[in-house]
Amino acid sequence: MSFLTHVKMTAFALFTLSAASGFAQKEDDGRFDLPNGFRIGYQYSNLNNNDEDAADHLDRGYIGYVRKIKIVPLIHIETGLEYMIAGAQQSDDIRLQLHYLTVPAQGVLKLGPFVGVAGLNGNFRIAEDFTVNGEKVDRDDDDRSAAFDLAVDAGAGFNILFMTIEARYYWGLIEVDNGWYNRYWQAGLKFHF
Repeated sequence: MSFLTHVKMTAFALFTLSAASGFAQKEDDGRFDLPNGFRIGYQYSNLNNNDEDAADHLDRGYIGYVRKIKIVPLIHIETGLEYMIAGAQQSDDIRLQLHYLTVPAQGVLKLGPFVGVAGLNGNFRIAEDFTVNGEKVDRDDDDRSAAFDLAVDAGAGFNILFMTIEARYYWGLIEVDNGWYNRYWQAGLKFHF
């Protein structure tokens, strides 16, 4: 499938999830709790092998749907569905891009306008682009990257009205390609509705 097809499928999934989700609920202090939202932003990704980074990183974006579940007023759990591209320029002539659908499970601690986030992310590979000297190479199933990666993350944010400015760092726990593990930063906005 083409990249555009993946984007269309992701947009359809996000639209379907948001249409099926609940409306805002009134909190005890009279404000409305906005349980749904979208995340969008910049992603700086690299691959790491025994504390050695790949030759160069990839600059890409991410987009996702967020569903918040309130545990107590200060602690929430967030889940949803996200699309992102990870990977790196492994050497001067080899580049690996991994397209993922991600299912996050985030613990969120709210302290006034400040937010702390930590969690797990199931990354399901939906496509891979492996290029050698600028030419796309189709690898056999045995040579392809892992179909699943589990990543842990930690981050922080700041709430302003109906949005959150946030940054997170992710550590991949599963080898995705011949000793290489995912590592990536995300910085962006989360819009609540």
